[in-house]
Amino acid sequence: MNWHSMTAEEVLSKLDSNHEGISSKQAKERLSQQGPNQLESPTKPSPLRIFIGKFKDYMVLVLIFAAIISFIAGETTNAYVILGIVVLVAIIGFVQ
Repeated sequence: MNWHSMTAEEVLSKLDSNHEGISSKQAKERLSQQGPNQLESPTKPSPLRIFIGKFKDYMVLVLIFAAIISFIAGETTNAYVILGIVVLVAIIGFVQ
């Protein structure tokens, strides 16, 4: 249905309405048939999901990869520092 090319009268006819609107009886019938005219509120993500989502950022993934490479190369101090920074960034992002 192309609403853009229809006249106002055609739209009102399709919606079974008129320029004054619908009657109380029609409103009650439509409410019982179609339910209330409300948007569903989006579900809030859990705090754990928000925290884990902070590790999906490109730069965070690069830092995690750098920490893995540091572990493999035997540079455990560097790896722990990098991982500490990653966790700190995730905590700050989560709190914000």
